[in-house]
Amino acid sequence: MLWELRRLRRRATWSRPQLEAHQHKRCAQLRTRAYAESRFYQDFHAGYADAPLHELPVLTKAMMREHFDEIVTDASITKEKLDQYTPTMHPDDWLHDRYVVATTAGTTGAPAHMLYARAEWATALASFARFEDHVGSLWGAWQRPKMAVVASNTPWHISARMGATVRSSWLPMLRLDIGQPLSQIVAELNAWQPYLLATYASMAGVLAEEQRAGRLHIAPRRIVTAAEVLSPALRQRVQSVWGDIVFGQYGATEGGIFAAECPAHGIVAHEDGARDSAGATSCRQTGGLH
Repeated sequence: MLWELRRLRRRATWSRPQLEAHQHKRCAQLRTRAYAESRFYQDFHAGYADAPLHELPVLTKAMMREHFDEIVTDASITKEKLDQYTPTMHPDDWLHDRYVVATTAGTTGAPAHMLYARAEWATALASFARFEDHVGSLWGAWQRPKMAVVASNTPWHISARMGATVRSSWLPMLRLDIGQPLSQIVAELNAWQPYLLATYASMAGVLAEEQRAGRLHIAPRRIVTAAEVLSPALRQRVQSVWGDIVFGQYGATEGGIFAAECPAHGIVAHEDGARDSAGATSCRQTGGLH
């Protein structure tokens, strides 16, 4: 993962033409493979092989669930197999010793399964650390800042999958299940005293109220939120307790983190890994988006 993170960070120096050339190459490779190996895309994109992205028919999550077996390029993977596999899986399991399986929360409908091969999983993991490119790192040559993550420990949730993968004595990390009683979460955070706190935006607001009420006593140097919208009201609630140390990220089970907050530029998109087919206007030469 660290090697992959270094590789991704080198892309921050790319010019806009370099970024667009990379996007064009990777998108062409993706479409070529899909048209060659996916029965679904051979029909769904019939007549669109050379069409620009904004002209392609939209694949909804409902369509993906309905046609999952025809979409995937590995015939050994079926929706029925994944439906049976996920309820009994452990967070550090690899399906067929090849794939990490994560399942969406289903907030926009029924849950959907996402599979990552090893190289893809390394990229997804690295994406969660790219916010440091915009806000600076808390790490020093000998400093390993204590981190606390308050998120779902449900085995098929992407946060649990990532936590199981990066678990290490070299990285001092406390993982707390958001489903635990709030009093227990507060007690463990008080004992751990995290330097960096990562959680959902709503939980950051809850913890801010616990700190204000005098039950929580921590002094994080940075708070990073993901998975939910960090609204202005929620941001203000957190900042009123801990100061201007909260930064939001935009991510999803389908790929990891796609954008991170930058104090100077607002939300900056990681366009080397995800492309905006609607043609939004860039705010940085390297591809940031407001």
